[in-house]
Amino acid sequence: DLWFCTRFNGIYRYNPSDERIEHYSATRTHTSNQIISVYKDSKQQLWFGTLNGGVCVYNIERNQFKNFTTDNGLANNNVYGILEDGNGYIWLTTNRGISKYDPKNNHFTNYDNKYGLPSNQFNFKSYLKSSEGTLFFGSINGLCF
Repeated sequence: DLWFCTRFNGIYRYNPSDERIEHYSATRTHTSNQIISVYKDSKQQLWFGTLNGGVCVYNIERNQFKNFTTDNGLANNNVYGILEDGNGYIWLTTNRGISKYDPKNNHFTNYDNKYGLPSNQFNFKSYLKSSEGTLFFGSINGLCF
């Protein structure tokens, strides 16, 4: 399937075998139609970062979304970057630092400039996992790894 993320109209999924397009909107499945980042984790789940809606995770096997916001412990509801480390933790960059999500315990740990980050605010499309497994995140005041 091909997935399309839009800035104001949610998520579209195109199935080439039957040429069907499915639209996932904030009113149906997730908390914001402004999708600004996407990541596929080791469990084949798709993570969609949003503006003002936190992050939503699509479970392919169950065909359902699960949403996480500040109400669940996320540092901020603007999620610019999403990466998974070698231990299965999901790292999310926001306007209030970096959140580390532990899927086994369903728990967020948040880091900000008090932990040595150059800034609490991160940038759009500024994240990378190297071939060695190092996570890189671009903030407005420099690079973190």
